[in-house]
Amino acid sequence: MYGRYDFAEPFSPWADDEFFNQGVFEGTLSERVQAALDAPHPTSNQQRLVKLVEGMTPDQFEAATFDEQPLLVLAGAGTGKTRVLTVRIALLVTAGMAQPSEILALTFTNKAAKEMGTRLKRMLDLDAVAVTATTFHAFCARMLRDYGGEIGWQTDWTILDSDEMRKMMRNCWKDRFSSPPTKDELNDVEQAHDVMFCAGNSPEEAQKDLAEASAHTVWDYQARKARENVKDFSDLITEMAQMLERSPWVLKEIQRRFKYVLVDEYQDTDGRQEALLRKILGDNPNVTVVGDEDQLVYTWRHAKIENILNFGTRWNAHTVRLQLNFRSTQNILDAANRLIRYNKNRLGKELYTFEDDGPKVAHSEFESAYDEARWIVDRIEEDIAAGVPREEIAVLVRASHALNFVEQALNQKGIRYTLSGGKKFQDRVEIKDMCAHLRLIANAHDSMAFERAITSIKRNVGAGLLEDIAAAAKRMRTDITDAARRMALGGIIPQNARGPVLQFCRTIASVAADAVHGELADVILTKLLEDTGYTDAIKADLAEAKENGDNDAVDALSTRLTNLDDLLNIAKDKNLTEFLDHLGLSEDTRKDDGKGVWIGTIHAAKGLEFFNVYLPGWEQGVLPSKQAMKGDGDLEEERRLGYVAITRARKKLHISHSLQRFGQDAWASCFLADLGFVERPDTGEVAGLYDPDAVNPFDDLADVPF
Repeated sequence: MYGRYDFAEPFSPWADDEFFNQGVFEGTLSERVQAALDAPHPTSNQQRLVKLVEGMTPDQFEAATFDEQPLLVLAGAGTGKTRVLTVRIALLVTAGMAQPSEILALTFTNKAAKEMGTRLKRMLDLDAVAVTATTFHAFCARMLRDYGGEIGWQTDWTILDSDEMRKMMRNCWKDRFSSPPTKDELNDVEQAHDVMFCAGNSPEEAQKDLAEASAHTVWDYQARKARENVKDFSDLITEMAQMLERSPWVLKEIQRRFKYVLVDEYQDTDGRQEALLRKILGDNPNVTVVGDEDQLVYTWRHAKIENILNFGTRWNAHTVRLQLNFRSTQNILDAANRLIRYNKNRLGKELYTFEDDGPKVAHSEFESAYDEARWIVDRIEEDIAAGVPREEIAVLVRASHALNFVEQALNQKGIRYTLSGGKKFQDRVEIKDMCAHLRLIANAHDSMAFERAITSIKRNVGAGLLEDIAAAAKRMRTDITDAARRMALGGIIPQNARGPVLQFCRTIASVAADAVHGELADVILTKLLEDTGYTDAIKADLAEAKENGDNDAVDALSTRLTNLDDLLNIAKDKNLTEFLDHLGLSEDTRKDDGKGVWIGTIHAAKGLEFFNVYLPGWEQGVLPSKQAMKGDGDLEEERRLGYVAITRARKKLHISHSLQRFGQDAWASCFLADLGFVERPDTGEVAGLYDPDAVNPFDDLADVPF
């Protein structure tokens, strides 16, 4: 180790630093850092470099300082990859390799981007603000707004969320076929859009293998988005690539702007993101990617494992492996290593730790899923009684429906729990309602926002009137709010809706004027809540609920008001466009209190860790899934899911399966044979003794009904 990782002592003021003036900044990053470590009388800036690398292992140090060619950091679970990434950025700035504004760090979730920003602020103080540390989608949104105008594109577009996407697709189907789609038909349209515009294929080629009705509806959807000046998430990546293709000047400007590019969770990149990365870099070799091919569990989102497997040869990259785990006991790591060893598509790592071996990984078999759930909850009760905090206990499953019995058992015991996948903050009714108002103010042609906003409280506006207003807007060649205003003034809408609609349109116009003059988002939102009567309507319902003694309604309505207060706080110090982008690109703005047993899917648990972990449902048709067993899915990805689940545990891990689930007989997962807990059905031999290249002896169970 390179000493202790401790930032308790304050750095010396930058003004006292003679490092720049003495011409000491020469050589590669590793040479500059090594010079600081070797200096008998280090300057204050050299002291900063030394502090940044304190406590690093040799592999972490190499990953943080190597810069002679593209770099691939294979970071196993729990090996400190976020620290390596952020220290590397801080070293680049502190050693004078780049200005903070010349560094681009990309990741996949807002949570990861926020964590990166928090750590950089501790290391770089005010310089951290200039580092672009964000998600792929947020980066593309920012570049499209910054440079789209250079090629004549509009920059005042708004972003559709997933519900609004489906609603627009539904409307496009209805317009084309004169009747609304069934649930399956709408799912087919969504899947067709995914194949045509998210998988990196040519849309024209991709549609040849799709149902004609679905493909035509997708093209209608694309045209409607363009008319209404809205985008979905897939557009951000696609249009960023198109912008770079169409404008050599924009391409050169972005390449000049970012001298160093770093990508976290690189295994999750798809073909479009990889191509975009190559465009942004051009001939620049200063790229660092950090990832773990053993934790790729998002191929259904078009992630390509080939990106990380072939990075070394494609980019002529140097590879550093991080294998020292700081999270789990050796017994847990041995189980993870043993399971993932059977996958062929991997570059290879062996996780180890210097900590104790810890308890052995346990396995149990139960007669039914109900018995399994009751046993797990009994053990959780014992864990809590022994002093383990509830939030340090997790139950993870392949599919959420396998949690039903666990939820019931926890409720029966009165044990508080947090169910992953609960409704997100921006998905709550009152938040979506006010976001619709704000989107309409930002983009007067956003018909989806108009429909939601005007019907958010009672204004006597139904589906028929909405269709009439939309048709009038097309005939008048004006935006939908203006069409509604004209119809109200002209008396051609029902009398009971005339006044409310006119008042709504005037409020939108008034607040839109404030927005144009630079009013901040929290002021705009406050005026909307007051002038539309939205808050008053909730307060009136709350008063009625209190009078009637309806405690459930009181709680629900009080929560709605609290959520609106939270929304106002989030809006502070942002202009309208910044606020809408924040909400459109956000996954979750409201923190869970985190004080209950965490139950959820393995996908949702990725990136988390817990003291004790229970893994029920390791059965054929559950993990691995039935689709993977039949060849419609990736068996190796299912094994990677098992690996991710195992490596969430720090101290205690219990894996189980039942002989009956969903009212039918069940069989132990082939992954339990990989781990040595059950025998293989054809040979009777224990897992680790077979050749991973041999035919899977569980293949004959693929047709077992589940």
